[in-house]
Amino acid sequence: MGNFLIRNIPDDVLEKLKKRAQKNKRSLQKEILDILIKSSEDTPQEVIERIIRNSKKWEKQKRQFSDSVRLLREDRER
Repeated sequence: MGNFLIRNIPDDVLEKLKKRAQKNKRSLQKEILDILIKSSEDTPQEVIERIIRNSKKWEKQKRQFSDSVRLLREDRER
Protein backbone atom coordinates (compact mmCIF):
# COMPACT_ATOMS: atom_id res chain seq x y z
CA MET A 1 0.00 0.00 0.00
CA GLY A 2 1.41 3.40 -0.92
CA ASN A 3 1.68 6.65 0.96
CA PHE A 4 1.71 10.25 -0.11
CA LEU A 5 1.91 13.66 1.48
CA ILE A 6 -0.23 16.67 0.66
CA ARG A 7 1.30 20.02 1.47
CA ASN A 8 -0.15 23.50 1.68
CA ILE A 9 -3.74 22.47 2.34
CA PRO A 10 -5.75 25.67 2.80
CA ASP A 11 -6.79 26.12 6.44
CA ASP A 12 -10.49 26.28 5.60
CA VAL A 13 -10.33 23.01 3.64
CA LEU A 14 -8.48 21.29 6.48
CA GLU A 15 -11.08 22.51 8.99
CA LYS A 16 -13.91 21.18 6.83
CA LEU A 17 -12.17 17.81 6.53
CA LYS A 18 -11.63 17.64 10.28
CA LYS A 19 -15.30 18.45 10.97
CA ARG A 20 -16.40 15.87 8.41
CA ALA A 21 -14.14 13.23 9.99
CA GLN A 22 -15.47 14.03 13.45
CA LYS A 23 -19.05 13.85 12.20
CA ASN A 24 -18.35 10.42 10.68
CA LYS A 25 -16.47 9.28 13.82
CA ARG A 26 -13.26 8.66 11.87
CA SER A 27 -9.72 9.90 12.02
CA LEU A 28 -8.76 12.59 9.55
CA GLN A 29 -6.60 10.06 7.70
CA LYS A 30 -9.45 7.56 7.35
CA GLU A 31 -11.83 10.30 6.23
CA ILE A 32 -9.46 11.45 3.50
CA LEU A 33 -8.83 7.85 2.44
CA ASP A 34 -12.60 7.30 2.18
CA ILE A 35 -12.94 10.41 0.02
CA LEU A 36 -10.11 9.22 -2.24
CA ILE A 37 -11.59 5.74 -2.60
CA LYS A 38 -15.03 7.08 -3.47
CA SER A 39 -13.60 9.55 -5.97
CA SER A 40 -11.72 6.76 -7.74
CA GLU A 41 -14.91 4.75 -8.35
CA ASP A 42 -16.83 4.92 -11.60
CA THR A 43 -19.14 7.86 -12.06
CA PRO A 44 -22.82 7.13 -12.78
CA GLN A 45 -22.22 8.19 -16.38
CA GLU A 46 -19.34 5.70 -16.72
CA VAL A 47 -21.54 2.91 -15.33
CA ILE A 48 -24.32 3.77 -17.81
CA GLU A 49 -21.84 3.80 -20.70
CA ARG A 50 -20.48 0.39 -19.66
CA ILE A 51 -24.01 -1.03 -19.47
CA ILE A 52 -24.80 0.28 -22.94
CA ARG A 53 -21.54 -1.15 -24.35
CA ASN A 54 -22.24 -4.55 -22.81
CA SER A 55 -25.85 -4.53 -24.02
CA LYS A 56 -24.71 -3.84 -27.57
CA LYS A 57 -22.07 -6.56 -27.33
CA TRP A 58 -24.60 -9.09 -26.04
CA GLU A 59 -27.08 -8.09 -28.71
CA LYS A 60 -24.47 -8.77 -31.42
CA GLN A 61 -23.80 -12.15 -29.83
CA LYS A 62 -27.56 -12.78 -29.85
CA ARG A 63 -27.50 -13.52 -26.13
CA GLN A 64 -30.87 -13.77 -24.50
CA PHE A 65 -31.66 -13.54 -20.84
CA SER A 66 -34.64 -14.97 -19.05
CA ASP A 67 -37.38 -12.70 -17.78
CA SER A 68 -36.46 -12.37 -14.11
CA VAL A 69 -39.84 -10.88 -13.19
CA ARG A 70 -41.65 -13.91 -14.53
CA LEU A 71 -39.24 -16.27 -12.78
CA LEU A 72 -39.65 -14.46 -9.46
CA ARG A 73 -43.44 -14.58 -9.73
CA GLU A 74 -43.36 -18.29 -10.48
CA ASP A 75 -41.08 -18.89 -7.52
CA ARG A 76 -43.31 -16.91 -5.16
CA GLU A 77 -46.39 -18.81 -6.27
CA ARG A 78 -44.88 -22.17 -5.26
